[in-house]
This record gives sequence, C-alpha cells and structure tokens, in this order.
Amino acid sequence: MKKVIFFLRHNNDIDHISPVIYKWITTKNIPVDIVITSQKKFLNDYRIEYLSEQVEALERTDVHFYHITDILSSKLKWDYNLCQFYLKHKIFKKFTRIESVTEKIVNYLISRQFKDVGLFCFDWTDNYFTRTFCTFAKSLFIPTVTLPHGDVTFWNLIQREEDINYAHSLQPYLKRSFFDYIVVPNQLCANHYKFMIHENTVKILGSPRYCDEWLKIHNEIKPKQQFDIDAPLKVVMFLRNKHWNINWKEVAVNIKLITQYEEIFLIVRNHPRGKMTYPLLEKHPWMKKQRNLLVDNKINSSVLMDWSDIVLDLGTSACWESVKNNKPTLMLEHLHANVSTIAHYMPKTIIHSRDELLDALRKFYKNKKRKWCRESNRQKFIKEIIDTPDKKVLERYCDFLEGLM
Repeated sequence: MKKVIFFLRHNNDIDHISPVIYKWITTKNIPVDIVITSQKKFLNDYRIEYLSEQVEALERTDVHFYHITDILSSKLKWDYNLCQFYLKHKIFKKFTRIESVTEKIVNYLISRQFKDVGLFCFDWTDNYFTRTFCTFAKSLFIPTVTLPHGDVTFWNLIQREEDINYAHSLQPYLKRSFFDYIVVPNQLCANHYKFMIHENTVKILGSPRYCDEWLKIHNEIKPKQQFDIDAPLKVVMFLRNKHWNINWKEVAVNIKLITQYEEIFLIVRNHPRGKMTYPLLEKHPWMKKQRNLLVDNKINSSVLMDWSDIVLDLGTSACWESVKNNKPTLMLEHLHANVSTIAHYMPKTIIHSRDELLDALRKFYKNKKRKWCRESNRQKFIKEIIDTPDKKVLERYCDFLEGLM
C-alpha cells in the first residue's frame, strides 16, 4: 500500500499539522512517515511524543518518525547539514552550490527512501528543498500538498513593512504556486490565493490547530509548567516577528506603562523563531531589572493563556485559542500598521492608545470577569475563521488527503 509523507520544519508546522497526523493515524489504515527537516530535538516535542504514543497504543507498524538525516547516506547527511548552515547564513551562500546538492538529496530520497509514496505533504513554505521536491514529485505524478502552519492574522492585504501595493503583498503567496494543492483554514486565507482559485487547487478546510477536537487533546498533553508568579492581575503579551511593521519603541513604552503598577505582573511572550525575534531585552536593558516583568520565548503559549487574566496581542494566531476559550483578549492596534483579524470581528477588543490600555487594565483589575466582547461577534469569528464550514475539521482534512491518493 502506498504511504503519505509529512515534512515538518519548525514549531509552527508541528503545532498546526500534528492534529491532522493524529487523525490520520487513528482513522486511516494507510502508512505514514513523519520527517523532521530542521532540528533533531523536535523528535522529542510533546506533540510528536503524543503521536508516537498513539502509534504504540494502536500497535501500528506502518507509522515512522525520522529526522531527515536518519534516512540519508553518510555523504548526503553531511551535505544536508552544510546546506542548512548556508541557508541560515546567506552571506556565505555564494561560495557553494546549494542547488545542485539539494537536487542530489531529493533524488536520493525519492529513488531510495520514498519508493511507494502516494502523497507528499509540506507546510506553507517555498524554500528550495521543497520546490525541488515538488518538481521531482510532479515528474512521477505524485501529488503535493501544502498544509497550514498558521493563519492570516491581519484582515488587510498589504501587511509587511516592505509592501506598498497589492502586487507586493501577493509575492509570498505567488511563490507557493508550484504545489498541486494549497490548503487554508478559512476564506480570509484563500483571498491571498485568488490567482489560483480558478484552478480548483485552493482548499478551505478549517483550522486543525484550534478546532474543538484538537483543543481538547492539546489541553491534556501540553506542558505542565507551574508558575510561582502570582499577582492581583496577571497579563500576558504576545509579540510578532521583527520584520512586521510594528512600532517597537511604543511596545517598550506600553510595557513600561503596564509594569509601573506593582499589582500587575506581565509576561511578554516573544516570538520563538530565532533571528526573527526582536531583541527586546538587548534594546531595553531596564526590563531585566523590572521585578514584575518576564520576557520569554520558550514558555508554551497555551500555558501562558491559562495562567493569565488578560491576553494582550499584536496580531498572532496563537490568540485564536484565547478567543475560543473566552479568555479576555485585547488587540494592541496602536502598536502596528495593520488591522488584526480579531479586531475586525470584535471591535470591542481594540486598544487605540495608551489611555485606552490604562483604562482597560483598571477595569479588569476591579472585575476580571467583566464582559470583553460581544458574544455574537466572537461566535462569528469562530465559525468563519476556525470551524469552516463546520466542526468536523480533522475528518475533512484526512478525507481530502486520502482522496488525493
């Protein structure tokens, strides 16, 4: 029987694609290989470990987990690690031939390791490895699919700092047109792929990460991190990558505004992706000495939401979970140049200024259970962004993938 291959790169991919793999393992009697293509430590990720436990409980012998170097020859293993180094340090790229080495690696994998494959699944990426893999797969008539590794957290189309027109804003999406199928969680995401809609290659299947079925499982398997941190008002703030058009100076001012009150403890959750993370502590050393402040990029986002009384957001899909759990979520729209998707659906969550932030903190300090949004708006957000078109999200993903095989 032909099998399906899932390639996973980073935390976000594992976060959003693991639910699909879980449903596949537990409902489809079709072999599957899960291949980590970045750091080997992700084989010990709590979501991957949970998938392994499911495989063991079901006594399945046709499901395997690998780091990509585990299935390469000794020579190609060295080549692959070298390619990864050059991709991270692009200044050295001109001194090597990454393209030709990548082609050798892909050819080896397809001809030696992936002989009986009916489908290749990736995340939303357009790197050279993926592009080359899809080219080889197409020549063998094996379909390729790109699955979500997040969501579109801004309602507007022109989002990035360097974008000044609609053509610029489409560039990241145009680069993914080499996939046979692009899967998105909702119509908002699909709007970015209008150039492919007529080809029937863009599929709207809902959010695997934030659907009810996976949220229930995730609540049981997420890290059991305990905090000795307590305060009358506990606040968590989620930041974006530094390449988004965020007013970082004003971010620091808002942190200072919040932490001037000893009654508040603030945890700032920086973005976990290495070089993309804004160096908040480096740029603002005073934060290291602030007693009621913790800046972190490792604590699980879901755990932080459970701990907090209020969630402050600059436009991340992580906060889909706080909205789904009806946790007070405020959108710091005055800190960036976009319109957050949550803010679009739930205008009452919008913070326009320092004044409004200060007033909101005072009100929640007095009453943590106060109403934070209009319930009809919250339900509309859930229906249109997460449960599209209905709550059978994971089943829909698996049925679609099986259909391609």
